[in-house]
Amino acid sequence: MPHELSHGSEPADSPPLPPPEGPLTEAVTRAIVRPASDHRDRASLERVTENAAEGVEAPLDNLDLQLALNLCYELHYLSFRGVDPAWEWDPELLALRSRMESIFLGGLDRKAAELPDPGPGDLPGTLVGMKAPDAIGELAGFVERESDLPQMRELLIHRSAERLRRCDAWLWTLPRLQGRTRTALALIEGDENARLGQLGRSLRSVGLDDRVGAYRDLLPPGTLCLVNLYSLFCLKRQGRGAAAGHVAMAKILSGREDRACGRAMRRLGFGDETTGYCEDSAVSSEAMVEVAVVDLAGRLATEEPMLAGSILFGARAALVAQGRFSEWMLDRWKSGSSSLLTESVGFDRSGDS
Repeated sequence: MPHELSHGSEPADSPPLPPPEGPLTEAVTRAIVRPASDHRDRASLERVTENAAEGVEAPLDNLDLQLALNLCYELHYLSFRGVDPAWEWDPELLALRSRMESIFLGGLDRKAAELPDPGPGDLPGTLVGMKAPDAIGELAGFVERESDLPQMRELLIHRSAERLRRCDAWLWTLPRLQGRTRTALALIEGDENARLGQLGRSLRSVGLDDRVGAYRDLLPPGTLCLVNLYSLFCLKRQGRGAAAGHVAMAKILSGREDRACGRAMRRLGFGDETTGYCEDSAVSSEAMVEVAVVDLAGRLATEEPMLAGSILFGARAALVAQGRFSEWMLDRWKSGSSSLLTESVGFDRSGDS
């Protein structure tokens, strides 16, 4: 049986590997393009693991670190074309991933500590009362009132990278919950998953690829950080508290984001096929806030009080990541630049379809 399991293959729609961006992605890609039984790059993996922190002073903004983590996480989902499935649980690659996660968590800790203290109160009230970084609201306002067609297409690329993956990540947390917290997360996940078809139609209607990972090589570190947070928390049992806090904050933030996106699309002349996902998602996210905050995060803190700190950290991490992402988008757009790493995304920056 183990022999038969080792001969699986990646799904037909697995994405290609992106080009490396530094020593971490170089080590990961150089290893996984070969069979896991090939030991030629094992020493290199060990060296990179030992020296992973070198040159990574700002983990949330480090493209090499965030992309390397994203590649490691993707092995648990669709993987990549031609990659040996045995790499998913390879102990040496997992050791490198663990080291990179520690660096990532250290960066999150430092930035989360800079957020305003929400003060005393019950956990659901604390979550709802957390002050979001100003850039999050500023980006929503810019999108709603000032964004042009190329910028909206870029925003859909960024958002789809996060939205197409987060339902999958949430499923990892389900078996680690019980009773009403499990039911709450299942309800949130099911509601989100039900609209993925709408998201695909929205992407295709503006000429974008709706496959997971289609634009991975264009994503800046801020977007990869948003995507990576889901797997960072959800792939581990000890991350279930942080996952609950992260889900709750994602729902708190999503309503405003999606409402702004839908209004921008209407302003730009798009019809229901394009606007449907954002408009419906805005309504649904607002309806799901209480489920996420009270039935998921709040009840989990009541049932397992030792997880209260982790729940709050997950929420604060979501605010930090969303804030960094929003700052990047605003800086790039206000300077007249693309928010992607390259403008070669299959459409004309002039705005012509």
